[in-house]
Amino acid sequence: MPTVSITLDLTCCRCRSKIEKILCCIQERCEFVFEKVVYEKDKVLISGPFDAVDLCCKLRCKARGFVCKIEIVPPPPPKLTKEEEEEKKKEEEEEKKKTEDPKRKPDACKQIIPCDNQLKKIRLDGSHNVSPLPEDVLHSSSDLPTYSTFQAGHKIVGRDDIRQKIMEKMLLGRNGGSNTIICINGGSGLGKTSLLRVLYNDQELMDAFDERIWIQISDKLDTVMLFRKIIEFATNDHCSITNIDLLQELVMEEIKDKKFLLVLDDADTEDQQFWNSVFEVLNAGAKGSVVIMATRTCDIAALRDAAHVYFLNPLSEEDNLKVFQQYSGVGTDIQNNPNLMMVAKRFISMFGANLLNLKAIGGLLCHTDGVSLDKHKFESSVIPLQLCHDVLPIHLKKCLAFCSLFPEDYIFDKHNMVLQWISHGCVRPAEGCDPEDVGVEYFNELLCRSFFQYSPIHNDKDDKFVMHELVYKVVESASGDEYFKTEVPMCSILEKILHLSVVSSQFETVELMQKTEELKDLLTFLVVQPERKLSSISFPRLNLVGLDDFFLKFTSLETLDLSHTEIVELPESIVGLRNLQHLSVNNTKIKSLPSELCSLINLQTLEARYCRFLTELPGDTKGLVKLRHVDLTKELDHVHLPHGIGQLTELRTLPVFHSSSDASHCSISELGSLHNLRGCLWLSGLESVKAGSKAQEANLKDKHGLQDLTLQWHDGGVDIDVDDDEADCVVAEQVLESLQPHTNIQELAIRGYKGSTFPAWMQHPSSLPKLISLTLDGCCNCTQLPTMIAHLPSLKFLSVRRMCDVKQLLSSDDTYGLIKFPSLELLNLWEMYGLEELFEASQGDCPRLRKVCISRCPDLKTLPCTPSVTELVLHCCHKLPDIPGLVNLASLRIEGFHGVRSFSLPAPTALPVLRKLEIKSCRLLSSVDGLSALTTVQSCMQNRLFLWTSPCSVSDQLADFGEQHKVYSSIWCHLDPLFQQKGIFISLLSDQLLTLHFTCLLKF
Repeated sequence: MPTVSITLDLTCCRCRSKIEKILCCIQERCEFVFEKVVYEKDKVLISGPFDAVDLCCKLRCKARGFVCKIEIVPPPPPKLTKEEEEEKKKEEEEEKKKTEDPKRKPDACKQIIPCDNQLKKIRLDGSHNVSPLPEDVLHSSSDLPTYSTFQAGHKIVGRDDIRQKIMEKMLLGRNGGSNTIICINGGSGLGKTSLLRVLYNDQELMDAFDERIWIQISDKLDTVMLFRKIIEFATNDHCSITNIDLLQELVMEEIKDKKFLLVLDDADTEDQQFWNSVFEVLNAGAKGSVVIMATRTCDIAALRDAAHVYFLNPLSEEDNLKVFQQYSGVGTDIQNNPNLMMVAKRFISMFGANLLNLKAIGGLLCHTDGVSLDKHKFESSVIPLQLCHDVLPIHLKKCLAFCSLFPEDYIFDKHNMVLQWISHGCVRPAEGCDPEDVGVEYFNELLCRSFFQYSPIHNDKDDKFVMHELVYKVVESASGDEYFKTEVPMCSILEKILHLSVVSSQFETVELMQKTEELKDLLTFLVVQPERKLSSISFPRLNLVGLDDFFLKFTSLETLDLSHTEIVELPESIVGLRNLQHLSVNNTKIKSLPSELCSLINLQTLEARYCRFLTELPGDTKGLVKLRHVDLTKELDHVHLPHGIGQLTELRTLPVFHSSSDASHCSISELGSLHNLRGCLWLSGLESVKAGSKAQEANLKDKHGLQDLTLQWHDGGVDIDVDDDEADCVVAEQVLESLQPHTNIQELAIRGYKGSTFPAWMQHPSSLPKLISLTLDGCCNCTQLPTMIAHLPSLKFLSVRRMCDVKQLLSSDDTYGLIKFPSLELLNLWEMYGLEELFEASQGDCPRLRKVCISRCPDLKTLPCTPSVTELVLHCCHKLPDIPGLVNLASLRIEGFHGVRSFSLPAPTALPVLRKLEIKSCRLLSSVDGLSALTTVQSCMQNRLFLWTSPCSVSDQLADFGEQHKVYSSIWCHLDPLFQQKGIFISLLSDQLLTLHFTCLLKF
């Protein structure tokens, strides 16, 4: 039976009277049943068969003015039977005898061990001696947690019930109900952000909302900053507006008639006026919108009178055991090992109240090697995270200290951080090992130790990470006097500082020499953008004055990042930075790099991404023989690489390589000597390669480190000259034949290919056994796809575009009796104007295919029967192709059928689980046969029918649909401005229809 504790001053007669009155009122209204109410010195304990969370929410709303704390009392441990008590006594007596025996061997129960062979001995008895572990406690190193073990967002231990309850509340309003405000309340480290991330990325919720926005609330946030953040997130662009009225209008315009999900993480601001202003603006969104806030403050829910409040309590012992087992690297079930169980329970009793602490301790034990941690050190540690930091190896401490140069809530890119750690001297690889690989191991270990967490707004594969606020505070406090982060306007800087970062959120001018006059030396200087920014967004710029003198003074610089500044050129004084290893000038207006840059013989990383005015590198770049990473990615056009780039044999990453026939620029043959390339490579300008033998010199087949390869003829992906010479086609075929990649390749794109057939290496699955994604774009002369694509064992994503002469995606003669597309999950077909059919599907084909998107395929007659498909999108076709029985299809979208006046939907038996139907931008559509028979939509409360068309269209079907569906559906009718007969249209619909939404659109 649950118990709720209310802490207040019962010596105050007024307070006691108020709480008694509130409790009596709740009981009289039969809202909750109280079996027992006990008044103690400063607490009221209430027990009964009620929902403790709901009662806490009710009490917070009614008694927020005089109550100090309201919490759920954890249930007492179950009583032991007589047999269990006797067994426990025997164990205690045996343990006591062991401790009294001075000759006894160390016992695993007295050791803090995660049962990992890396942990040779960590003891709790105060001794610092190292001795072997019992054999039944050890396991092999292959059981250690791997990188994928800690991927967030898939499952969260012990929170399934609360996640399900929150999802139900969020989905209740998606048929047009009132807006919902949800609060998740819990202390730091209990998993609020992890829970938010799971909800934010849930596919069902993603389908239910038109817009999803994630905002990190900070202590300094006001309404202006919050509205700017919302606009930036929604538009993916910078907002510099400061006028509050204009910002409110922009936010309202952005969310108008949209059902949005707004996540506010760390929403601890208790200013009533702030929240009133925010929610007044957010009311402009469509009904059914949801605002979900995570907060440590109990008063936030009361401030907003939130209808739904959920409290995160510490996990149960069983769930804590699961977390501990996962993070400590135990390779066996703890439940089946008494020694392990005793060790685990001891840690849970110490740290189980805070999930982050437990994870960190588990990660510490997983990676500790021969470090003595006595009992006193653990129990006396006020902050377990501090302990986990204190015992880190020196190289990991140095990596974390460098991270303190970035602001809280910053999104760390793993690849970029590793490169900066290398230039900072944190990474010390063993002989024969690449520093990049060792740096990744460092990062993964810190991830395992919970110093990093996956970014909640990115996919795990994006390798974007954040630091928890508690971790960040520990890292910042331990970074020492040499690291300093300052915000614009810059404050005074102490002379001990060696590593300096400037955080800028808006346009400012900084006098570098004036602000750094006290500094004697500097090894690191970074210009950092705050919080959750993306590298391709146009940021506010920082105008640095005195950069020439700055370089003359600080000649010891090793890491220099001037990204997102107003610089148009680098001063010649950069020649004095002989120790410089890392240089970044991303998102700047820089037009050229000085030739003096080529004298920096220690330079290892050169980044100039999204520099739209930069056209080429200096001619002597080949002299930078230590360069390992060159990134010149541009959204449009490319940066020419100078002749001789092939001499940079240490290069590991070169994302963009443009082959040129100009003698002063590099040709494709120079790729041949770059044996160590890894990651991705976009190889463009292939039309300049005039012989297959030249392409052969690129030696792509031996570049085993490449995982993502794009081969592009012509910058636009297709040649605008349609009169292709036959000789050019033959050359293109020879070139592609010679550019066979290594079998390790995972993503392959071929764009603008002018040949008429695909090479031999694309006809055999054994050539591309690990290929996950294949894109064929603008291969206009090809009439058939490679025969092997249907049998690639790992292919998950297939996109084919602008192959106008292909009539059949896959011939029945190409199947060889094997299962087609065994791993395919997503199929995209665009602008396939001659396509008549895809392929003939047999039983067992496409077992994992989930989504099919078909756009501008006007001659397509029929679709294959692939029962696993759950989402189908048909766009801009002349007629609706025959849709076979898709027994798992949940979402069907029909859009842009401009010349179609009528079409028929499949029989309800063919689409038994269809939940969402969108018909959009079909201007002449007047009849949809089968619309009124959508019984699955009728039987499912959370379904919606979208009709973006004229109000005179499909009127009879809508009338029938409205009559049959009654309160089960929400119809969204987006009206063409040519039709304004709203009153007539509404009269066609049943009065019992739950909601009807009108939106005026621009003329199609």
